[in-house]
Amino acid sequence: MTWRPRLPSEAVTWTLCVVAGFLAALVATGSRRMIAASAIEFSLVPPEAAGGTEQLASIEGRVTAPGPGQRIVLYARSGDWYVQPYANAPFTAIQGDGRWRSPTHLGTEYAAVLVDAEYRPPAKASTLPGIGGGVAAVAVTDGVPPWWKTGWFRLAGLVAAALAAFGLHRYRLQKLAHELDARSLERLTERTRIAQELYDTLLQGFLSASMQLHLAVDQLPEGSPDRARLDQALAVMGRATDEGRRVLHGLRCGNSDAERLESAFERLPQGLPSEAVGDYKVTVAGESRRLHPIIRDEVYRVGREAVMNAFRHAQARAVAVEIEYSPRGLRVAVRDDGRGIDSRVLASSREGDGGLSGMRRGAAGIGARLRIRSGSGVGTLVELSVPGSVAFQGPADGPRRLETGA
Repeated sequence: MTWRPRLPSEAVTWTLCVVAGFLAALVATGSRRMIAASAIEFSLVPPEAAGGTEQLASIEGRVTAPGPGQRIVLYARSGDWYVQPYANAPFTAIQGDGRWRSPTHLGTEYAAVLVDAEYRPPAKASTLPGIGGGVAAVAVTDGVPPWWKTGWFRLAGLVAAALAAFGLHRYRLQKLAHELDARSLERLTERTRIAQELYDTLLQGFLSASMQLHLAVDQLPEGSPDRARLDQALAVMGRATDEGRRVLHGLRCGNSDAERLESAFERLPQGLPSEAVGDYKVTVAGESRRLHPIIRDEVYRVGREAVMNAFRHAQARAVAVEIEYSPRGLRVAVRDDGRGIDSRVLASSREGDGGLSGMRRGAAGIGARLRIRSGSGVGTLVELSVPGSVAFQGPADGPRRLETGA
């Protein structure tokens, strides 16, 4: 038996196969990298439309790193995707700088597909082709919306609506302020007329009777018991006359800085029987402001009604009145620990429901917001808020924190 050396042909063949496979893998990897590196950009997009064959527009873009022989296939969406510009002319050439341009029918969306030279696109499709099988890249964009659908127009509409609402609110507040000024002037005129009539009739008659009584007293002898009683009556008449002059002066002058809202609430229990008044407290927070006379009177009426209801009807043991001055406006809250208001009565707007309807009318008349929260056995909160542009007159009087109790 003769030994022969084994020829290396099989080893060489196997080695060549491995190298060829490796090179093919490299080529394939390089091809995939090339495809993955390809990208499509839009530089001009047609408007958004329902689609059709009547109208054409231009669409433009650019391809990054296109491969040899690759072209662009354009689609416009009108329900389905339709190849553009025509079924018999589906390809768009790519220029040397990567740019491309073509007419297209209008649609709601537009797509650009980068394909190889051998790829044959469908004229109509429900979905766009994916990458692979001759497709290197796909880009989709929405059509340019009409101006009334753009974001800036919607933003401008929202801003305009907000400005209109703010302007309407300011107009309503200014109108209310003018109405309050007119009512205040009318009220002051009426009070002046009443004061003049009272002075001309009642007070003048009272003064005349007092003078005649003085003359009668002067004719009585000194030490007479009748003279002592008449002197006492003259002193009472004098005090009444002085009080009448003060009241008439107040009627003529209208509002007075001395009569603050908090002062009126502090004196409120004086008009109630002592046995009906429990723990009563008035607190003031914020920088005290001078109030419009109409506002002051209406706010006091609403708060007074809430306090009277608490003591008389709710059988409250403690009532707290909170007055808060803030830059936004005036807030008055009346809290009590009474038996509360029945929910059916609270929801009712009829007369005779504990003064609630009158409180609501008073708040509405001055543009205030009235909020009433109550429950059986948990007390009641009556809160009245008035905008500062309506409530206040003049600048703030300075920081103020007051708490008084009765």
